[in-house]
Amino acid sequence: MRELKNDLSKLVKTDDMGISDTQNVLAKLYRQTMWDRDITVLTLHKLFKLWEEDNARANMNKKRRSRIRSASIRAVAQDHITWRVFKSGLILLCVRRFSLTLGIRNDKGVKCIVKIDHNEGLSVLFERILAAFNINEYTFDQMLNAWWDRPDQQGLIEKHRGRKPKGNLKRGLVSESLTWTFLMKGLLVIGIIDVTFQLDLVWWDGINTSHVVHEVLKDNQQ
Repeated sequence: MRELKNDLSKLVKTDDMGISDTQNVLAKLYRQTMWDRDITVLTLHKLFKLWEEDNARANMNKKRRSRIRSASIRAVAQDHITWRVFKSGLILLCVRRFSLTLGIRNDKGVKCIVKIDHNEGLSVLFERILAAFNINEYTFDQMLNAWWDRPDQQGLIEKHRGRKPKGNLKRGLVSESLTWTFLMKGLLVIGIIDVTFQLDLVWWDGINTSHVVHEVLKDNQQ
């Protein structure tokens, strides 16, 4: 077997799969998954072969399939990854289904648990978080105003010549195509102080696994 030389194979050769090298929650979750499953270079070779043989790609042009795989590998091995890249990275590992559960605590000590499945978007997740904390549109607007009144946001307001860039943030948070970056910012806006992210997976061979990352939220985390 020819030795794999790509960004993921370099990660699995490190002491902790690169978990300590990133502040991005999705990258941590992905690397934690590889750590928990004890993914090796040999395992990657097997998984990539299974990925190629999947019905969705088996009849694909070989060169195009290779380009897609290489792009996915490069993207998911980065220290900062998006929700879309995260999901394509799970497919690359031949994960069939997944769910993401968040155990959340706010600055008043109130806790809740919310969950989405692999076919649901981040906008659904954020809507469930707001509902779990009984945050309606009026309350949400108040929280956004309070966010821009914080001393640590004044530099950004000054950049906008005294105007609070509230509209852009709210539009991003209520968008159906909500991104992970906006989601994490939204958690800060509504006063979330820590989150336990639990990723539950169903693998190609029917095995079920769970992988957990706990985060104390800070303004520079995404």
